[in-house]
Amino acid sequence: FGAPKQEKWIRKNLLELNVPVTLGVGGSFEMIAGIRSRAPLVVQKMGLEWLWRFGQEPVRLFRRYFLDGIPFLTKTAFIMAMSRLISQGSTRQND
Repeated sequence: FGAPKQEKWIRKNLLELNVPVTLGVGGSFEMIAGIRSRAPLVVQKMGLEWLWRFGQEPVRLFRRYFLDGIPFLTKTAFIMAMSRLISQGSTRQND
């Protein structure tokens, strides 16, 4: 199914599956089967494999990477920044 469909399917069917562990493999299965290729090692080391995958399937991945991903990353960055500011403020008060 791929994310997030596989996670939703697992959650919906978990009790009926009667197994101790489930694992959604998503795009890994396509890579192992040779349907899709991994990024070159240099791209992997740069942390840009997501960009390589986007280049292979831009229509399918646009929503996940840009419409859903950017708001999520923005919110996460804001929460982390606020947390850091709060922790720095409490450290200064203890000095």
